[in-house]
Amino acid sequence: MARPDRPDRPDRPDRPDRSDRPDAHDGAAGGLAGRALDAGAGLARNALKRQIRAWHRLDVSAAEQLPAEPSLFVTHHGFGGTYDLNIFAAVTIGEKLTGRPVKILAHDMIWRLKAGRLVEALGAVRASPDAARATLEAGDNVLVVPGGDHDAVKTWKERNTLGFHGHTGFVRLARRVGCPIVPVVTAGAGESLVVLSKGEKILERIQPNRDGEKPRVWPVVVSLPLGLTSGPISLLLPYLPAPTKLESRVLPAIRVASAPELSDEAHAAEDARIAHAIEAEMQATLTELTDGRIPLLGRPGRGRRRR
Repeated sequence: MARPDRPDRPDRPDRPDRSDRPDAHDGAAGGLAGRALDAGAGLARNALKRQIRAWHRLDVSAAEQLPAEPSLFVTHHGFGGTYDLNIFAAVTIGEKLTGRPVKILAHDMIWRLKAGRLVEALGAVRASPDAARATLEAGDNVLVVPGGDHDAVKTWKERNTLGFHGHTGFVRLARRVGCPIVPVVTAGAGESLVVLSKGEKILERIQPNRDGEKPRVWPVVVSLPLGLTSGPISLLLPYLPAPTKLESRVLPAIRVASAPELSDEAHAAEDARIAHAIEAEMQATLTELTDGRIPLLGRPGRGRRRR
């Protein structure tokens, strides 16, 4: 993500040479490691895009031409672990159709687990309104997945559903920045593994007095090559997704009026109305894309279209 230019600093010839200090060499090594991480992450990101197109045979349709300006892409979770197919499908589509990088808004917990530098190298930014706004103003697209934990972990029976669960901040962001919202719906990711349970009863036993803090789910999952796993390890460990066919549809862009005359309460109500309308349209699209779908194979008679 681009950073604001800093003013030039005057030369300081009187500053002592500290290159012989041990931390100077550590810094050089850290810089080298950072460049290696960026290079490796770039290769991994490109490999993931190729996997989405080849292994998962991504089929994309768009209702109309995407906006020319930086946009706020909104999608839903496939399986919200380390490797979420829906996120990488949306990134692949957004970058291909707009020619702009797509930055993923990622949860603060990743940075608390000391993995922030890694996901930044993969194209993520720490989720906050300020970071999203700065990214859009720098000319990049932003991808947000507003569904939270319960959308991230869906059982096999729920795999063709989505939900924002009351999260409306993305609408408020679009209104304040003045950028269009571009919803992306993807079918098939829930077939890349099998979620047996969200583990809510397990959480009730191990955290009977929990106050709403994370974790809110304790997924019980069967995946390749890990087999049966449960709890945070199911989300953190990378798995080999089954070769499920992905079908994505890009919905028409939505522009949110600024409406400065409205009160904060009226803005909140309007944001909730718009978010609910987007959620309903995305669910209707997902239902259409999964009607008659054969697990892993997709809908009969659907040819593969690349964009």
